[in-house]
Amino acid sequence: MILNVDKTDADYLPLFAALVGIDFNYDIPIPRKREEIKRAVEVYKTKGTIPGIKRFCHNIMGIDPEIDEWPNIVFLLLNLTVFCALIWKR
Repeated sequence: MILNVDKTDADYLPLFAALVGIDFNYDIPIPRKREEIKRAVEVYKTKGTIPGIKRFCHNIMGIDPEIDEWPNIVFLLLNLTVFCALIWKR
């Protein structure tokens, strides 16, 4: 049956990957290809969000990062910039 990613022949997996908009990686095992195709929609829904970045880091690099919200990072960078400017003037 070609409509089920788990039951279809592996030769059709590149077609499924194209349908959900992911690049097909021929180097990974077939079960992992099937999982990536099934998760593609979920991944696209969270792309660019903190949960999406955490999932990417976990799946690709095997780490679980702590990510601060953007306003906190901006505040920290502004304070660091002001601090460096004050030191530079001395």
